[in-house]
Amino acid sequence: MTRTISKVIAAVTLAIAIGLFIHDYYLKRGEMTREAFITDQTKRYDRYRDSPRPLGFDISISLFAFGGLFVIYEGMAFVIFIVLKKVRAGK
Repeated sequence: MTRTISKVIAAVTLAIAIGLFIHDYYLKRGEMTREAFITDQTKRYDRYRDSPRPLGFDISISLFAFGGLFVIYEGMAFVIFIVLKKVRAGK
């Protein structure tokens, strides 16, 4: 039961952290003027349209990103599990 609770706590913590990151990103994008936003989007379009990335690169980056998140999640869950185990043992 403690293992399940630690995984839920780790998942909620990561979800909150990712949500805060996304919220901050949208706040910063919202502060841009219309012209600055269109200029930025035009640069992004030109950059990706002129030189598309190879499929292998995109797959490897995705594996690296999700692998990193998985390691962070499991590490957090393990640490929370150890802490909860010690707290319950102290009762």
